[in-house]
Amino acid sequence: MKFNNLVFNRDLLVVFALAAAGWGLSAVLLERDFFSPGASAIAMFAGMGVALATGGDFIGSRAVVKRLLPFAIVLLGFELDLSVIGGADIGTIGLLAILATVTMSFLVAAIGAKWLSIGAPLGATLGAGGAICGNSAVLALAPSLRLKPEDIAVVLAAINLLGLIMFFVVVGISDALQLDPIAAGLWAGAAIHAVPQAIAAGEAIGPEGVAVATAVKLSRVSLLVIVVPLFGILGRQLSRDDSVDTGATNWKTALRLPLFVPGFVVAVIVGNLLLPEEAADGLGYSGRLALLPVLAAVGLAVTRTTLQQTGGRVFLVGAISTAALASASLAVIMALYD
Repeated sequence: MKFNNLVFNRDLLVVFALAAAGWGLSAVLLERDFFSPGASAIAMFAGMGVALATGGDFIGSRAVVKRLLPFAIVLLGFELDLSVIGGADIGTIGLLAILATVTMSFLVAAIGAKWLSIGAPLGATLGAGGAICGNSAVLALAPSLRLKPEDIAVVLAAINLLGLIMFFVVVGISDALQLDPIAAGLWAGAAIHAVPQAIAAGEAIGPEGVAVATAVKLSRVSLLVIVVPLFGILGRQLSRDDSVDTGATNWKTALRLPLFVPGFVVAVIVGNLLLPEEAADGLGYSGRLALLPVLAAVGLAVTRTTLQQTGGRVFLVGAISTAALASASLAVIMALYD
């Protein structure tokens, strides 16, 4: 679709203004010891607010998603620390809780997506958002699954809202059940969607809770190194129209990975084995900064029609999946933790 330079420049200005506002507001909240859902989440919700309030079509912002998202994904790979998997603070119980979370999130999201007819790609991204790490997982899978910006926005809105709800649920239920701080930290790290939310829940639990919650949550994030290539291969199959019988899998086609997928894997390897930690973290931080305008642009793609048609169903699938993964991980921890 063509658009003139004036519209394109206007939309870019809006995108980067929202990104800057998200970064600034999050910094202020953290400086004053308030809870922040994260700069990228703030930028996305601000974009949604602008889009819904104005009813405008910010078509120029879609170029930001298309061009910048793959680079952001690759940069995030540099700071993915694989050493946290199986670390002393995780242990067998933590790994089993993570396995329960991942299994239930993907399984229930897939079943719910089919039941409520939102499509396998949306189900897969909802499952990844709950199983792995919220925004980063959704954004890392979206290009392979050929999701439109408005679809990404609906999934991210559901994941962010559910992650915020889980922050209060984990802290409240842990207190009601009088869970040991370590057990509560294990659950926070295994069940809460985004890293900042999991760490904040751990801080609410106590010093022991925050250390364990952080280690478990980062172990889940590390699973991106498996999930991103896997969905790069399976993306074309999941993106097909479920109503059409396409016959046998064409693996030659499926194995034509988007370039960011091998780029992400190479970045993980280089960041873990070759670069100094400071350099790897710096590149990863650049990736997180690059996500700010991407998330703002994703928010600007939301329309009232999109929310009316799929918003409620996407949120319902995400809510059911979240309840399942939280229950499964808590059951594992309560059964095995002494």
